[in-house]
Amino acid sequence: MKKTVILFFIFVSIQSLYSQEKNNSPFLEPKNQFKVVVDSKEYFYSEGDELEINHSATKSKLKIELLGFKKFDSGTVSFHYPSNFAFEVDKDFGYNNWTFDGNNVVILYFEIDNDMKMQEYIDLMVEQFGKKNCKTEKKQIQLGNKTLSGTRINITLVGQLLSLEFFEIPLNDYKTRFIAFQDSKDEEGNNSKELADTIKMVHETITFLEN
Repeated sequence: MKKTVILFFIFVSIQSLYSQEKNNSPFLEPKNQFKVVVDSKEYFYSEGDELEINHSATKSKLKIELLGFKKFDSGTVSFHYPSNFAFEVDKDFGYNNWTFDGNNVVILYFEIDNDMKMQEYIDLMVEQFGKKNCKTEKKQIQLGNKTLSGTRINITLVGQLLSLEFFEIPLNDYKTRFIAFQDSKDEEGNNSKELADTIKMVHETITFLEN
């Protein structure tokens, strides 16, 4: 319920900014990642990759481990995210929005083909949730080799405590990119452990393709 409410408002907000007909052609969900250990040597493969094994006269031990992440790659920004997160993408003329939905945490990543200001999304979110239900504050986050600036919205809605943090990703082209982390809080308003683990994974694996 907590995540559904947030994602509904984001969908409504995006549609109010871009009214073009939706393109129903989805991007493919990232593949599962595996570690294969053959006689203490480690190999890393994606789901569907072929593993060539040369038979020998001696016995070999083979161990296969499903890794706890998938790799998202938009072509300019890539990062790992927990493999249990559900994947969804909305593709429209001029923008793409990917959603990675966990238990308490939702990652949202946007790419827009114009110089759209992220603050316009922040203002629209506050308007949709109701100003009396929202408190905003400026935030910064370290993701990979970049310090990103953004805004955190603290939301109290139907007794639920939520936060939604937007961070702009400036690259050397004319697109607007930003990443958002949504979290469902406990009764005291504390962040979930899933949020800390997710941000750590993104921070340690994110890469940016500069022109």
